Amino acid sequence: MAFLEAIEDAGHTAMLYTGKSFLENALDESRLKKYTLWIARYNSTLGRSADIWQHSDSGKINGISTKVDLNVAYRDFTNTENIVNHLTHRRIHQQLIL
Repeated sequence: MAFLEAIEDAGHTAMLYTGKSFLENALDESRLKKYTLWIARYNSTLGRSADIWQHSDSGKINGISTKVDLNVAYRDFTNTENIVNHLTHRRIHQQLIL
């Protein structure tokens, strides 16, 4: 938690990348609800909700000679505004005006 909070305190959006088993057996998910979850599980199904599922570490992409990770995003991140960063800049601007 401290690391995720430090990322946000620095003005960035934090997300958690973890394996499914580790998330479900070693972490307190109730404390992670506000964070984007990127879960690795190399299987034909994830079996739970997530924002991103990394389903393979051995994908092949034309033009890349090595194996690559393959992911499925369950939400559109292309237009996601860095809300934390935006709010941090607003707070700094307000402090400068005062």
